[in-house]
Amino acid sequence: MATYKEKVGTSVVNYAGNYPGAVEGELWYDSTNKDFKYLYPNVTTAGSWRTGNNLNTGRTQLAGAGASQDSGLVFAGSPDAVITESYDGTSWTEVNDLNTGRVNLGGSGTQTSALASAGELPGSNIANTESWNGTNWTEVNDLNTARARHATAGADNTSALCVSGLPPPSGTTAVEQWNGSNWTEIADVNTSRWYLSGNGIVTSALVYGGKTPPTTYANTESWNGSAWTEVADLNTARIGMGSGGADNTSAITFGGDSPSVTGQTETWTGSAWTEENDFNTARYYNAGSGIITSALAAGGRTGTITNVTESWNGTNWTEVNDLNTSRDQLGAAGASNTAVLAFGGDSGGSGSATANTESWNGSNWTEVNNLNTARYGIDGIGIYTAALGVGGAGALPAAEDWNGTNWTSVAALSTGTRNCGTGGTTTAGIKFAGESPPGETTATEEWNGPGTPVTRTFTDS
Repeated sequence: MATYKEKVGTSVVNYAGNYPGAVEGELWYDSTNKDFKYLYPNVTTAGSWRTGNNLNTGRTQLAGAGASQDSGLVFAGSPDAVITESYDGTSWTEVNDLNTGRVNLGGSGTQTSALASAGELPGSNIANTESWNGTNWTEVNDLNTARARHATAGADNTSALCVSGLPPPSGTTAVEQWNGSNWTEIADVNTSRWYLSGNGIVTSALVYGGKTPPTTYANTESWNGSAWTEVADLNTARIGMGSGGADNTSAITFGGDSPSVTGQTETWTGSAWTEENDFNTARYYNAGSGIITSALAAGGRTGTITNVTESWNGTNWTEVNDLNTSRDQLGAAGASNTAVLAFGGDSGGSGSATANTESWNGSNWTEVNNLNTARYGIDGIGIYTAALGVGGAGALPAAEDWNGTNWTSVAALSTGTRNCGTGGTTTAGIKFAGESPPGETTATEEWNGPGTPVTRTFTDS
């Protein structure tokens, strides 16, 4: 094995603290802390999560902020709605409480500069906003629209975004921007809906179809990282489709209920949907994955639950070997029609949630380790060796990470959903809209899991 000297050389930078110019694989000397440091990716194996110490107070429906896995803040939640805890990469420490306890609030910013926005109290939603300066929470100006279960974004306590949410009895499309002093209403999300499909990445995504009873939509919206834009509609309005695609310029959707069960396939190349060859077995709530030239559809509902699997080569659908467990409303992850993960679903047709996970190698499905929590209406992000399963009936806010062997529970969604749109990877994912009982939501959430280079103390072994 090559030595460090052979790989990098003997010139070591001397820098007081964490060297900002370091590149992955570089060693330097920290003259402040008097130790050597080394920059490497924050992964132990591709796509895996590391287990850290527990919170001091277990809870759900809480919010968080932070810039890395070594620097975090969590606050509010149930059952202890005012507690705030700070994370240093090893342990959680209780710090000063929020002024107003709540659940299903929004959190944004960093460990030393954060914002807590809106949330839910028993029987009502609130518009309260609090700013964190690293020591204390301070009440600042309220949102214009009280809400809960909304999406948030922002770098610190001077800049944030609050998107959609659920003020009973129905959702809102309102979007507000925080400038450090006040919230300002900006352009709304265009269409609130659920049972829609989607694909893409955090800066380039597409959503389409769905319904807000009694209306079924063909609407398509494109996301450019800052706004949703209505673009050309699907040829057939429907719900419960499978989907795949790289971004907002390349997508495929298949199957669905329009309101009759269909095997229709459509592809998107950036400006319009084109009808392609249909499924061999018409169905909806199927699991879909892949890209416009190489996709896979598994399971679903034809009227009864099915385990049929079909492979797409860019032109035609071919029936291949079936799933081991028939089901619908299952999740899937994969980049082609030869490497796919299928998980969860309804195996009985009446809310019989399953935790079964199966892996596809291009020829056969193999049973692998189950989800920790059985559910249906779950959605998938990533590939078959590194995936996220988010939401789903039975565990609406819950998320689990797949490292190629096992599922691990990770941070919950801010807005629990099922049958939402998703895209991206396990380190840069997006999920948007979907059903959030008792209604639908337009909320968009981004996932920034591990994978970016971080600083670690270097020890020679």
